[in-house]
Parts: sequence; C-alpha cells; structure tokens
Amino acid sequence: MQAYISQSSAGNPANLSDWQRFQIEDALSRLSERERECYVLAHGECFSFNEIAGMLGVSKGSVEVYVTRAQKKISEDLHNSLFLVG
Repeated sequence: MQAYISQSSAGNPANLSDWQRFQIEDALSRLSERERECYVLAHGECFSFNEIAGMLGVSKGSVEVYVTRAQKKISEDLHNSLFLVG
C-alpha cells in the first residue's frame, strides 16, 4: 500500500506492476470516501489514528471504525473477487 501512495517516502510507485496497481485501485474503489481516506492515511501514509482524527476533524474512535470497515471490505474482496486473486 505504501508503494501505491506516490507522496510516501516508504515506497516507490514504480515498484508496482500494472496488475498490482489495478488490484489496489479495485479494492479501494469499493470503499466509501471516508473509509478510503482513513485507510490510505493509516496504511499508505502511516499516520496514527490520533493524527488522522486531527486532520479530518473526527474522533479517534471514528477513524478506528472506518479503518476496520475498510479492512473488512478489502478482506472480503480478497476472498470473493476474481480480480484480486493473483
């Protein structure tokens, strides 16, 4: 995920294949805007839930809920989607 985020210093987007980039975009497209935002900030940018809460003006608990929901959706997609099997 970090390599997907172009502003991240933790990875390089050039290291991803087109297929890997497609898989990530497909998984993220199934999330709500807020779930995607929190998930990318947590797992792509490596911000803490407290930091994300401050940036978005929501509670830390809300961030936890959004990230947990996103992880659940992505996990379900991994088990059910032919596109994410690879």
